[in-house]
Amino acid sequence: MSGFNFDIGLIEGDYADPTTEVIRLGSFRHVCLIPAGHPLASGKGALRLQDFEDQPFVSLGPKDPYRLILDRMFDEAGVRRRMPVSMQSANGACEMVRNGIGLSILNPLTALGYLGERVALRGFAQAPGFEVSALHPVDRPRVDSAGRLTAYLKEICAEMQDRLTSLGLT
Repeated sequence: MSGFNFDIGLIEGDYADPTTEVIRLGSFRHVCLIPAGHPLASGKGALRLQDFEDQPFVSLGPKDPYRLILDRMFDEAGVRRRMPVSMQSANGACEMVRNGIGLSILNPLTALGYLGERVALRGFAQAPGFEVSALHPVDRPRVDSAGRLTAYLKEICAEMQDRLTSLGLT
């Protein structure tokens, strides 16, 4: 990122570049989104890959890195899902679940915003990790507002982790 003119950047996933400091804000696990009323919505414990056998599944776009991870996991386990639709955003996938189109496995920060009367969240035993980080160029001085924003985002991530724990989703 050398040569870029920014004080702070936000990313999900890993990042490695010697010109950039990575500041971990939160570390989470993906969760299952299920339409209310679906048989899997009311169970206890984390779902497993096999629970998705022949279920309608709302996936992210074909080049999304999290979709590629999940597709590989399902393929290796020999679990077939029905894929009526794929979405380019996690919010779009949540909307599809909320409207009863299918189940999904998504990042918990987006999923929490959809928890309610039409969507249930369940843990996922083989859940891939979901990292949220801030970036700071090592060749630029720290700006106070960027430091305050980073501290605030860490607090928000800790609150989200506490909420996920209280829901039994960690």
